Amino acid sequence: MLDYAKDGRNLKHLWWVLVCVTVAAVVSVVSAVGTGVVLAYNDTGSHVCNWSYDEDTTLEIPYRSDPQFPSTGAYAVAWSSARLNWNDADTPAEFTYDGGQQSHTLGATEMGMSAANGVLYDYCWNFGKRSATRGLLNKSTLGNKGAVYKRSTASHELGHYIGLRHSTMTPSIMNYSGNFYTYGIQQQDDECGVQDIYPHEDYPLECDY
Repeated sequence: MLDYAKDGRNLKHLWWVLVCVTVAAVVSVVSAVGTGVVLAYNDTGSHVCNWSYDEDTTLEIPYRSDPQFPSTGAYAVAWSSARLNWNDADTPAEFTYDGGQQSHTLGATEMGMSAANGVLYDYCWNFGKRSATRGLLNKSTLGNKGAVYKRSTASHELGHYIGLRHSTMTPSIMNYSGNFYTYGIQQQDDECGVQDIYPHEDYPLECDY
């Protein structure tokens, strides 16, 4: 049995062991945090990369035009309409333009006919703090689609931007099969998904399905 009163070196050794174990655990957690998405409400799962509330009840989500693939014309209108629809939905999420934010962008580019209608990349670090997000609409597949379809696609990608993954619920913007043709209007499952991920007393979760 160690006599720590007589041998302070043992205490020092024990302290260093605890420090090393703690640091190793932190490194392990941080290294596991990478690209990912959260699951929509009627699915299961969790995600460590989310946005944070500001000083009031708003979950401000910054965006700016993608400097490499800026959206113009019908694609800019689709993103704008989709943002307005999400801002009007019964969730705390609020898309806010931030011209000085370099890492969160929306754009449009040619991705080929074999690619999806849209894509969302997001990255996080520092125990879940989101560090970079990029949403892109695919001009190759959306070029022959109408304004409503473009807007629905943009709304779907903004759901990922907020933190939702695909849902099996129909109708919902986040429907996993692509059956999200809802005129870009958020459905109950979409709103419940956001409320579930970002609980707040001003937005009580009333979905029990």
